[in-house]
Amino acid sequence: MQSPLHQYFKAIQLAVANISDHADIYFTRPGKDFTRRRLLTAERTVWMVLSLLRQSLCVEIGHFFQRLNACQNMPSKSAFVQARSKIRASFFQHLFIQSAELFYHSFQARHWRSFRVWATDGTGFRLPNTDELGAEFGWHLNQFDAVPSTHLLVHFDVLNQIIVNAFFHSRYVAETTVACKHIQFLPPDVLMLYDRGFPAQVIPWLHRYFGSHCLVRLSLSHSLNVKNFVDSGARQIIVHEPLNIRSRRTLQSLEIPFDKHPDITYRLIRVDLPTGETEVLLTTLTDLRRFPHTLFKDLYHRRWGVETCFFSLKSLLQIVRSSAITVNSVWQDLYATFIIYNFLSAVHHSMEKEVAHISQRRRTPCQPNRNISVGIFKSFIVRLFLRPREDLDDAIRQLQGYLLKHLEPIKINHHPRTRKMMRLGERHNWEANYRHAL
Repeated sequence: MQSPLHQYFKAIQLAVANISDHADIYFTRPGKDFTRRRLLTAERTVWMVLSLLRQSLCVEIGHFFQRLNACQNMPSKSAFVQARSKIRASFFQHLFIQSAELFYHSFQARHWRSFRVWATDGTGFRLPNTDELGAEFGWHLNQFDAVPSTHLLVHFDVLNQIIVNAFFHSRYVAETTVACKHIQFLPPDVLMLYDRGFPAQVIPWLHRYFGSHCLVRLSLSHSLNVKNFVDSGARQIIVHEPLNIRSRRTLQSLEIPFDKHPDITYRLIRVDLPTGETEVLLTTLTDLRRFPHTLFKDLYHRRWGVETCFFSLKSLLQIVRSSAITVNSVWQDLYATFIIYNFLSAVHHSMEKEVAHISQRRRTPCQPNRNISVGIFKSFIVRLFLRPREDLDDAIRQLQGYLLKHLEPIKINHHPRTRKMMRLGERHNWEANYRHAL
């Protein structure tokens, strides 16, 4: 019987191998692109982009074709640039969505009380400094200059470490506005977690209107109802109140019909922190018996997973270091980063029993090292996806064996969080005439 990871990778492998069957959708010139026999087929080109081209293209091409055992017939950098320009970025976008959907079909995903627990949050980063990218993604202006910049909002499965969806928008569009637009597309079995940056009253209303649920952290001064609840000393309370004018305007802008006097029912929960501070959570789960208030403190703590996801995207996968400056190629690199993140999560999910067995023999529990996993997985891409399918099981076993040798202890940090000033240049910069060769 094939393992879930085998089924997952086999489906991805077939999706890439069959790209030519949808040339009218994914090729820039259908009927002309990839019609002749070349070193860089459409399938090879896709997997080269998915190998995260963070070094010099000449070095990356050399490594890729060495793993193919085809060093004698190695294409030039120009040939690769021309080949990738023939593939629309929409293919990588659809493959990214497929990488998340296939995870739920292939694996037994974790749930909380029959819910998939997702988190919504956003982050921003700069892009290569060209006019074309500024026109595509937007600009970030200050008193000295304007640089191409974008903001990313994700739906992240915090229990399974999967990026389910990603939405790009200008830094001058509020995250709450973008989040509201996509609530209607959420599956009904999703419980969405929000931080204090999403305090709009309309968010829980939209979740109930479209059939999903949410858990939102509120500031203690969010509203008069919240202030009265904190002063009362109660553990929880059910609140029934009318929608305010701002929420009704949001519904009008989204063209969502509502009653003349719309209202909302939600539940407020008090959470006492070890520091003595008090936090308030809002949830649309109003069944007090099925969902006791004691469950929600640990559940909301899971939201931190989306922050570690952003750390991995920016620091480990180096999403800012684009391999090109054309609009199509930058989109390819962005979605390739999300795809590889999901691939690594699928690999780590398949190793849970082995990691748990090793943890029993150690003083502290351990987990796969995602930083090392990135480098090892990149070297396995050719073996996993461009070799005969009957070799896939052997490649998976060897990959898992390597990763199990590089587990790291799970750190429990009890130190208070301190805000740090971001460096002006951000963590990784795109540079016009330089690529890392190591």
